Amino acid sequence: MKMFFPMMIDIEQMKVLIVGGGKIAYRKYNNVAMYANNITIVAKSFNESFLKEEFLKDNNNVKLLEKGFELSDLDGYDMVYAATDDRALNMAISEHCHSKKILVNSVDNHENSSFINMGIFDCEIDDEKVLIGVSCQGKNPKLVKAIKYQLEEYFASRREKR
Repeated sequence: MKMFFPMMIDIEQMKVLIVGGGKIAYRKYNNVAMYANNITIVAKSFNESFLKEEFLKDNNNVKLLEKGFELSDLDGYDMVYAATDDRALNMAISEHCHSKKILVNSVDNHENSSFINMGIFDCEIDDEKVLIGVSCQGKNPKLVKAIKYQLEEYFASRREKR
């Protein structure tokens, strides 16, 4: 089993590419949106969440390209999410990124990824802002979500008691 090293990284100036326009691609976008200033999303079509007026109005750091993906689309990017519903395409994206030393997350096979995202949330502990991350090494996102929720509830109730 591949092991990932937990770390925090500044991606504000990185060029981020998300390949795919579905629900998972949208979730990956939400993971990086507040941390990256330059995000491009390439897909043949986009989930309704991407096309809502609020999304388009509130996200001037994102560029939507409605087109078929080509490997040359990876050129110049620092970080890539292979978030399509096509396993073979995600694999090709991962392999190309690895050969070019581009950070890549393949949503359907973490063995092909060079990074994974943790479930994260902000909270305050003793008047200090804290960012907490939870990970199951990419194996069980539902468990991460459940643990994250329990921790959020715990810290919210603790804050209310003060």
